[in-house]
Amino acid sequence: MAMKHRNVSSWITTATIAFFSLAIVNVARSEVFTMNNGVVVTAEWLNSGDQSATSWKLRQSNGVELEIPRGMVKSVLSPIPAAVPYINNIDKVDDNVEAHRKIIDWCVKQGLMLIADAHRDRLVELDPSDKTAWSALGYTETSNGWIRKDTYWKRKGMQSKGGRWRFPQDIAFDERQLAAKVQMSELNRKIDQAIRDVKTESKRASVSRQYLQDLNDPLAIPKLRELMVADRKNSDPQFRLIMIEMIARMKTSSATITLVDAALFDPNDQVVNHCIEILSQSGTELAINNFLERVTNQNPNRDSATVINRAARALSVIGDERCIPKLIDCLVTKHFVVPAPQPGTQATQTSDGAVNFAPNGNKKLVEIRSQNPDVLAALQSITGESTIQYDRDEWLNWYAANFAPSRPDVYRDP
Repeated sequence: MAMKHRNVSSWITTATIAFFSLAIVNVARSEVFTMNNGVVVTAEWLNSGDQSATSWKLRQSNGVELEIPRGMVKSVLSPIPAAVPYINNIDKVDDNVEAHRKIIDWCVKQGLMLIADAHRDRLVELDPSDKTAWSALGYTETSNGWIRKDTYWKRKGMQSKGGRWRFPQDIAFDERQLAAKVQMSELNRKIDQAIRDVKTESKRASVSRQYLQDLNDPLAIPKLRELMVADRKNSDPQFRLIMIEMIARMKTSSATITLVDAALFDPNDQVVNHCIEILSQSGTELAINNFLERVTNQNPNRDSATVINRAARALSVIGDERCIPKLIDCLVTKHFVVPAPQPGTQATQTSDGAVNFAPNGNKKLVEIRSQNPDVLAALQSITGESTIQYDRDEWLNWYAANFAPSRPDVYRDP
């Protein structure tokens, strides 16, 4: 025989009853009326359709009719349809652990999450060891017992943002990033508009031209680089030179890398030389490191002799002796290229856009050795040695003799 317990409905709070209509309601159209003084009345609303009524006529489940002045009613809530079986049967359920667990499972399946939480509140009173119920209620276990998760995270100095608990500095960082994105988006729009005004000689052309001349915001660099790269196909070097001047004013690492990229890959020599000239005057250390990456020739399938020579030309202008070993290593470089077509051979194009001259349609690369004149010129310019040509060993011997001389004062073992 089951043990006698309090009825479940005996511990449900007035607030919970008001919100969920947790009363024995036999009339389908019953609502829950909360008065200004806190009294809760469950009844059928007889004149709900009369918006001009100054008092509300109600009929309770026992047939008693009430008329309540409208100003006395604080709120009206209709019962949740899915909760009707719960309402009609809750007074029949015993107040024990297993009963509450079954009700919680049923409420979760019905989507009655707040009713489920009401039963979890009672469940942890009856069984404080129920970790599942504690966790579902928003508590976390600590060495001092269960505490609200928000209290736990606040004690760690964290704040709730976007449904997550985070450190204030992380929130501030993300907010700055978001603000920068918004600012960059607006800046990009202004740059596009200014360029259109200048190119079309609109009424705002003079104002827009001045705006571009005065622009000195590092957030503009990605947009300016995008415009430069896109214009390489249009072959308007004067436009790209204007972009370079704007970028050069920024004097940031991002500006330096953008100018290095233009010096290596722009199709126009005037643009290339102008970038090298600017880099020789500012951003030198970062520029040297980026150009040195290009002269190492670590990947023959990727590296281009043209790019290697351009990097060497830039290093020659900058003139740093630390570049000498790397330049010696790339005097002659190895590359894999598509061979020139043989007479009578039909060229084909692969799905990746590569041109192919092999009869069977397979990409067929050949190895070539490239003597790099700009690398040699850079070596001769930096070292002042003009007699050695492309002989790597001879250059290495020269470097050892001039930069690593023997030390006669070094002690030797007897």
